[in-house]
Order: sequence, then structure tokens, then C-alpha cells
Amino acid sequence: MRSRRSTSPSTGWRTASTEQRGPSPSCPGRKGLDVETAFAAYTAGSAWINHLDRAGRVAPGYDADLVVLDTDPIQDPVSIGAATVVSTWIGGTAVYEA
Repeated sequence: MRSRRSTSPSTGWRTASTEQRGPSPSCPGRKGLDVETAFAAYTAGSAWINHLDRAGRVAPGYDADLVVLDTDPIQDPVSIGAATVVSTWIGGTAVYEA
């Protein structure tokens, strides 16, 4: 039986930004992404690939869909899996608050 990896965005983002990947035939010397690049891939990159022109950033005129965590994942990417959600916002309206 194959092992299944988690599909959680926080797990994928942490993995992308912290794991050192070994050499492979197609990409020798490949390493993990820096924290800022991994974060951009999971936010603005996801919005771009899904043609969501008003998403992926916190800026005037953009959709305000976001999650507020109790820790700063940029400062401590290894512990992102242990972060708890403080609030969730959709369209600028709080839909969950701890």
C-alpha cells in the first residue's frame, strides 16, 4: 500500500519551504524553496493559475478571503502545522473567530 501525503496547504507550504530535496536525474542539486517563494506560490500563484484576478493578495480592490493564524509562518515555517486559526474571512466578512 502506498503512503499518502497530506493535502493540507499548510503542510505543502511548509514542505516546499523547508525540505532539502536530494538530487534527481531531471534536476540535480534541487533544493526546497525559500519561505517567501513558497508563500507566494500558495497565495498569489494559486489565484493566478485559477484565473482569480482579484485574489491572492491583501490589497485594496482584492477579494478579502483570508485566514489569520496565531503565528507568523514567514518567521517560523517549520511550525506552520501547529498554528491555530484565529479568524477566517470571506469577502471581507469574518465567518469564524476563535
